[in-house]
Amino acid sequence: MDFGMTLIGVIVVAICTVPLVGMYIKKKNKEHKMLDVLKDLATKQDCNITEHEFCRNFAIAIDQSKHFLFFDKHSEQAEDALFINLEEIKSSKVVKTMREGSKVSVIQKVELVLTPSTNAADIKLELYNDNSNMQINEELQMAEKWSEIINNQLKNR
Repeated sequence: MDFGMTLIGVIVVAICTVPLVGMYIKKKNKEHKMLDVLKDLATKQDCNITEHEFCRNFAIAIDQSKHFLFFDKHSEQAEDALFINLEEIKSSKVVKTMREGSKVSVIQKVELVLTPSTNAADIKLELYNDNSNMQINEELQMAEKWSEIINNQLKNR
């Protein structure tokens, strides 16, 4: 009887943990692939990534010594991977686009906007869009953190 209960307990624990372990492995593989894309971009620019971060379907990284920012975003439509020379950037800010509902306002989009030193158009890195993600997670906090990292980098060049 004790062996039967123990066996049932082990099976229940296995049934509960196997999906969680599978999701964790899938997430880590996805992050590894995005980091490989960023490292490849960095290598092509003769850079080394000194700091990076992942969130859902995008990754962002920086080479603080060479002043380059790297961004990789995967969506159903395409994959956008780009690098930005921060020597050509004047400032960074977070732009939150809101949509007014009947009782509450909802975040529709979160972008990290880089303003070039020249009169060129702003560079917009879309971190969240409610059309592709139903719920905002940590995108807003990441945008604020990376805006601060970039602005500190711009001060120290």
